[in-house]
Amino acid sequence: MSSDDLPQGINFPTEPLLKGILSIAIIELVKVKPIHGGEIYQSLKEKFQIDTPRGIIYTILRKMEGEGLLVSNWDIQESGPPGEFIISPKRVWNI
Repeated sequence: MSSDDLPQGINFPTEPLLKGILSIAIIELVKVKPIHGGEIYQSLKEKFQIDTPRGIIYTILRKMEGEGLLVSNWDIQESGPPGEFIISPKRVWNI
């Protein structure tokens, strides 16, 4: 999704809007199963056609974790992704 996809003549706050859309898409992915950041990146591209830099995704993940929406589990291993994100068990979700 880019600003070219938005209706013309309407001034949308594109950055907060896009971050909100990313947050919703991330919750949709994470609520299904524990998932690594790289897998979130790939799934956003494949499932939602959202191609955004990994750095933005990790920034949003950390913000969501700080707000208590997600929890990360970091298991540093010699191979494979180091951590995965899950929905916070402290939150009640009606999605």
